Amino acid sequence: MLRINKKGELKMKKRLLIFVTMIIMMFSFCACEFQDEKSTNYNGYSYNDLKNQGITILSEVNKIVDQGNLSELEKSGQLSGSVLESAKKWKEMKDKYGESKEIGDFHISKAGDTLTTKYTLRTSKRDIEYQVIYDYNTMKLKDFSFNPIYSLGEKLKSAGRNTIVSVLIVFAMLTVISIIISCFKFLGDKPKKDKESISQPVEQEVFEDKEDLIEDTELVAVIAAAIASYEQIPTNDFVVRKIKRR
Repeated sequence: MLRINKKGELKMKKRLLIFVTMIIMMFSFCACEFQDEKSTNYNGYSYNDLKNQGITILSEVNKIVDQGNLSELEKSGQLSGSVLESAKKWKEMKDKYGESKEIGDFHISKAGDTLTTKYTLRTSKRDIEYQVIYDYNTMKLKDFSFNPIYSLGEKLKSAGRNTIVSVLIVFAMLTVISIIISCFKFLGDKPKKDKESISQPVEQEVFEDKEDLIEDTELVAVIAAAIASYEQIPTNDFVVRKIKRR
C-alpha cells in the first residue's frame, strides 16, 4: 500500500510540475511579445512615435468633424476617398455613442508592407476600435478607420440572426425552384399533344372510279350504222353487246 501511495504522489507531482512550467512559459512568451512590440524599431519610428502620431490624426479628424463642414471640404476637394469616408464614419460614431473619453489599449502589427496601429477608444456607450494604416516602406498614411467593438453575446446574436436569414433565403429559393419544376409538366403536355396529332395518319379519301358501263344501245346502233354505211356492209348480222371498261 505504501509503495502504491508513493507512486501516486510522484505522478501527481510530475503533472503539477508540467502544468506550472507551461503557465510560466506562456507568461514568458506574452511578456517577450509585449516587450518586443515596445522596443522594436518600425522603419525609423518607435512605439511611442506611432502612438502619438495616431492620436494627432484623431485630434485633427475631431476638429474637422466638430466644425461640421465635411460637405464643404468634400465639394472643395480638400477631403476625398477613404479619408472622407473615415471622417464621416467617425462623425456617425460620435453621434451614436458619444465623445471619446479616453484611449485604452494600443497595439502595433505588421503584415507584409502594411503596418497597422490599433487603439481602443472609450465612449459612454461602447468601445470603438480606431485603426491607422501605414505603408511600411515609406511610413506614409494609407488609411484610417473606426469600428464598434461588440461583446461576445452580441456577436453570437448577430451570427444567429444571420444564420436564420440565410436558412429562410435558401428555403424560399428551394420553394421557387420546386414550383418552377412542377410547372414543366404543363409546358410538356402541349408539345406531346401536338406530336400525337401530327403522328395520326391523315385519312385520305380514295376515290374509286366506278365502272362506267356503256349501256346506251342507241349510241351503239348509230356507230354501227355509220361503220356499216362506210364499209357498205349490211347491218342485219350486227349484235349489240354491253361494253365494260376496265
